[in-house]
Amino acid sequence: MPIVFPANTINFSSGLTMKCVKPQARDAIEMWGARNLKGLAFQLVLLTILFVSTSASAQLDVLLRQCRHGDQEACFPLEFGRCADENPRVAIPACTRDLARQDNRKIPANLRMGRAARYALRASAHAKQGDIDLALSDYDRAITSHRGIFWIQMRRGDAYFLAGDDEAALESYEAAVALNPESAVALIYRAMILAAAAEDNLRDPAQALEDAQRANQLDPDQPAYIDILAVAHAANGNFDKAVEETQRAISLLPPGDQNSRDDYQSRMALYRQATPFRMDP
Repeated sequence: MPIVFPANTINFSSGLTMKCVKPQARDAIEMWGARNLKGLAFQLVLLTILFVSTSASAQLDVLLRQCRHGDQEACFPLEFGRCADENPRVAIPACTRDLARQDNRKIPANLRMGRAARYALRASAHAKQGDIDLALSDYDRAITSHRGIFWIQMRRGDAYFLAGDDEAALESYEAAVALNPESAVALIYRAMILAAAAEDNLRDPAQALEDAQRANQLDPDQPAYIDILAVAHAANGNFDKAVEETQRAISLLPPGDQNSRDDYQSRMALYRQATPFRMDP
């Protein structure tokens, strides 16, 4: 199954009234298809901000500043045009044209963020088409251009995680946490790998538990986050607590979410046998 990333959520009216979604609020992306995670998937949570109290020109000025600093993923069309189009057949050639113009000359430091963003947007478009090798290559180019953009580190981590390279994914999630230590999604993704990676050298149960606890403090009562907290407890040998947290996660699931219910129960069965959960390599 091709790797699919959620498209940006954006509403443009005919004027300048916009709803933008903070990348920090993508409080969990479902990991589709390319890896068997035994149901370790996360629900997409979007928090929207509607600018209603300022003039249209002030709104535009605010959005442009936020987009230039990588703070508003949903506002990319303002800054990057067709390169940020949701259709990869539109986005890929548009990004390629922009990058060809930039890569043929020396880019000053203040413009490297834009080049990094265009590589990352093209990477996301490749990922939508299932071209994981091209996506990973462009994410690496984006990081080479500018390492200090939170959403690029998160998307690169997601891509490598789906490709089965937990070490490279962890590198990006570590960088994302360093850039935004109060990001629940960055903390929970790092906790997931540190608690349940197949490779022994990548696991750090104590740090995983700390990350998962902090993520749940920042964004409480999210079943997917509580599930990872249970995974982290089990990684530390706290199997009774892992069972307790899994039961709490199940109690918070929507009535129709049987897939998550089955996944949580399968992990809870492991904990009752004093067995931690491990992701498939």
